[in-house]
Amino acid sequence: MVPLRVFLITAAVAAGTAILQVWLKLISRTPRPGRRHGLEREDALWWTDWVVAATFALVGSVVAAARDTGKDVPLGQAVVAFVALFFGFSVMPFGLRSFAYDSQARIKGWLWIWSANGVASLVLLSAVATGVTIYG
Repeated sequence: MVPLRVFLITAAVAAGTAILQVWLKLISRTPRPGRRHGLEREDALWWTDWVVAATFALVGSVVAAARDTGKDVPLGQAVVAFVALFFGFSVMPFGLRSFAYDSQARIKGWLWIWSANGVASLVLLSAVATGVTIYG
């Protein structure tokens, strides 16, 4: 069983990364006419970063465990993690493209943003849980 603190630390790092990304975008963009900032709704989409982070977390854990401990990857845990990554790199992007964006390539609303980020957080947590199980 993966300790709750692992999930809390992962969530805190993901949230902190998202906040810093938004901050950097906020201070680096020129405000648009009639607005106080240059942020767009799409700036709240962090799912791509989290899916990529999940990949590096999982691959890093598998490589480190194999090198340092010689532990085998539990098959069930590995299947779940790799299915989650497959979903994050294939099903999710095409699904969002098909349903979440309008004809002008703008996301349709906040529900889609929160849904994409929520699913990506599950992908990230799955990869971290697998890494902790393997290496921990």
